[in-house]
Amino acid sequence: MMMCLTIAGISTSCSGRNAVAKTDSELRSLVRDFNRKDGFNVVYVNGLLTAIARSAAGVAMFSEDMDPEARTALKACRDVKGLIVVDYEEASSADASAFREGLNRFLKPEQLLLECMDEEDNVKIWASGISDKGVVNGIVIDVDGEALIYVKGNVDVNELSSLMAD
Repeated sequence: MMMCLTIAGISTSCSGRNAVAKTDSELRSLVRDFNRKDGFNVVYVNGLLTAIARSAAGVAMFSEDMDPEARTALKACRDVKGLIVVDYEEASSADASAFREGLNRFLKPEQLLLECMDEEDNVKIWASGISDKGVVNGIVIDVDGEALIYVKGNVDVNELSSLMAD
């Protein structure tokens, strides 16, 4: 049985370009610090690869066979500029704990968008900044304290939430 908790209001303390830039630089610095440690596997997807993915997604959106929900998800994420994926499931408990402590220094409770828990997994999703129109400027996803995904770029939360309502 899965239980999802949604925090409806995001404080203005996580809005604006300064919050986004700070979260981006702190996250990149933290990942760089742990990148060479045993048990940490890091994948960066930037520049050309994200441009190709955006182009492919744009073309796919015009397909008559595309599921409407998939089209909405692609539309919501059309301005993604990069990804960082960190798998630290194999890291020592001390290193994994230190990595999570580093995350907690700059990911504040008021930035938490969603937390989902079931018997096996705990997933937390934070916004690194949000505009008045519901556009998140970056998303940090922590999967059960074993993997982290950072999505850099604009994601329309209103469009994504319409998927969850269906």
